[in-house]
Amino acid sequence: MAQAGVASDQDRVQAEMNLKAQEASVQSLKDQVTAAQADFDSAVARTNQATAAQSTVASTRAQVENATAQLKESEVRLGYTRFIRQ
Repeated sequence: MAQAGVASDQDRVQAEMNLKAQEASVQSLKDQVTAAQADFDSAVARTNQATAAQSTVASTRAQVENATAQLKESEVRLGYTRFIRQ
């Protein structure tokens, strides 16, 4: 039959095994892509968290500066109060 152009059972079995191996390879690559996407999404989330943290630090620094200015203002007012009493 092989001479007539018809594949032998051995050739058919080999082709089916090759097909299954290639399908497994494709599935493995799809899984790798999924894992890479998850890693990427995690990295984006960490970047967003870092940006939010930087914003929080900047806001806190501004609050400290504001509190320092209010403290100085209060000290000046207290100084005026002491000056007026004398």
